[in-house]
Amino acid sequence: MNEKDGQILKDSAIVIADNIASIIPGLSIAWNLSKALYGAGLKLREQRVLEWVEMVRDNPNVFYEQILSSENFQDTFVYSFEKYILERNETKRLIIKSIFIGYSQSKDFEQFEIERMTNFLSIISYKGLELLKLLKDIPEVRGKNLSELFLEYLVSDSSSNPEKYKLEPGSNVREIWADAETDLISVGILRTYNIPRLGGTNYHDYDFTNTGREFIKYISN
Repeated sequence: MNEKDGQILKDSAIVIADNIASIIPGLSIAWNLSKALYGAGLKLREQRVLEWVEMVRDNPNVFYEQILSSENFQDTFVYSFEKYILERNETKRLIIKSIFIGYSQSKDFEQFEIERMTNFLSIISYKGLELLKLLKDIPEVRGKNLSELFLEYLVSDSSSNPEKYKLEPGSNVREIWADAETDLISVGILRTYNIPRLGGTNYHDYDFTNTGREFIKYISN
C-alpha cells in the first residue's frame, strides 16, 4: 500500500464516522465537539475514532436521543473519547468503552465517578489488571479474606502454571503478585487492614473500596 492509498483509508474512516454521527439523533453535538478539540489528530488514530462512534451506533438502547442531548453526557463523551484514542493498550481501551457505557446507563451522571475510574485504568499495571480479572471470577468477594486467596491459590497456581499467567519460567511469583497487590492498594481499588487472629498475631486482610467494587464491574475477562 502506498502513502496515497493509506491516506484514502484514513480519510474514509473519518468520513464513515461523520456519516454515522449525522444519522444518529443528538450525537452530532458531542461528535463535533470532539472534532473541534482534536482536529487533524484524529487522522492519526482513525480506526479508534471509528470504533468509538460505532460503539454508539451499535448500542441504541443505551445511546438514545435524550441521553445524547444531555450537556453532561456530551462533555463526558469528549473526555472519554480522548482517553480512548490515546490509550495504547487494547484491553484498557475495551474497559474504557465498558465504563462509558456504564456511565451512560447510570441514573445520576453527577454521581458516577467516571473520571476516577478512568484514571485508575490509566495508571494500573498490567499485573494489577490481571489480578482484578481473577478477583472478578470469585463470587461474593466482599468480606472474604483476600490475603488467603493470594497466598493459598494465586501464588501456588501461577507457580505451577506460569504460562497461564504469562509469566517467565523461574519468575519470583510471590513478588510479582505482591507488587500487583500493592498497585491495587495504591490506586485506591483495594484497601488493607489488620485484624487480630488466635495467638495475638495481626494479619493483613483486603477488601475492595466502594469505588473499586464499582470499577471491577467493567473489567473484561
